[in-house]
Amino acid sequence: LKAALPAVEKILTTTAEAAIAGAALRAVAALTEGDAIRILAPYLDATNAEIRTAALVGLLRYGGIPGVLAAGERLLALEQAPEPAARQRAAQVIGEVGVQQFYQPLLRLLQDPDRSVRQAAILAAAQVRHPDLLPLLLVNLAVAATRPATITALTAYGETMLPVVEQALTGQITLSQDDLLCLVQCCGQMQGEKPTLLLRQVIDHPDHSVGYAILVALQTVGYRASAEDLQRLMAGLQRDATHGLRLLLAQQALGPAPAFTQLQQALADELHLVQRRLFRRLALRYDAQAILRAEHQLHAAPESAQALAVEMLDVTLTSEEKPWVLPLLNPH
Repeated sequence: LKAALPAVEKILTTTAEAAIAGAALRAVAALTEGDAIRILAPYLDATNAEIRTAALVGLLRYGGIPGVLAAGERLLALEQAPEPAARQRAAQVIGEVGVQQFYQPLLRLLQDPDRSVRQAAILAAAQVRHPDLLPLLLVNLAVAATRPATITALTAYGETMLPVVEQALTGQITLSQDDLLCLVQCCGQMQGEKPTLLLRQVIDHPDHSVGYAILVALQTVGYRASAEDLQRLMAGLQRDATHGLRLLLAQQALGPAPAFTQLQQALADELHLVQRRLFRRLALRYDAQAILRAEHQLHAAPESAQALAVEMLDVTLTSEEKPWVLPLLNPH
């Protein structure tokens, strides 16, 4: 690759486009390594911010101790600058460098009062992936404006974030329901044994919505209930069915009185969630596609299709499961 250095240097000195010059600076730094400080140092004072950023990234990644000393001072100045655009560029540099040891400035930038700076710091954290940044990412997860970027960053952490997810799902860290749902969603996007094992451990989460999300995530990662999980799965079916029965009895006791309209709607919504949880539990044991197709037919299809769905469930479920499940899934 070093044979390409003259061509890259020629591009650097002849191009008028900042993006191309920035790419050339990074390439020169990678190719020259120890000599990068001599070539890149003048570009630290370039008038174009994109070129200055490229010079900083090149020196921090490939410039050795001299490069880190030269670029580090400039980076700290950007981090502490009064202008949000400068602090945003500091986060961008750290992200492009992508070295865990340079994570410390992000501790401050993730708490910056300016949202654009925090957004840039979150994207940088996705590249750096230092565990010490996870608590601050959870803080940004709770803010609607920064939640999408934070979900992306947490997913990029992969299995590194699992200890934090476990603490949150077991109550060691207090998070809102929305935040817990986001963490479960991140786990559902991972592959491997560790996220699956964690989701299995918290499959009976006390929050019904979070528990439903965990069941969906387990199905997403392709988990099928093992023999050792069947007893636990049956116990979960019984708990959901018991809760569903109480909801039905409450609906019956209240009756159609107008004063109870909103309460009846709340009970109906909760009952629908119970039904969805039952289907998802069954999908972990039986043919998931067939089970979820039956769910759709029972809620949205004509009566003939509903009858077929009930028949499919009747021949699929065990004699132990039918009394718990079928009365809740089919009110007739």
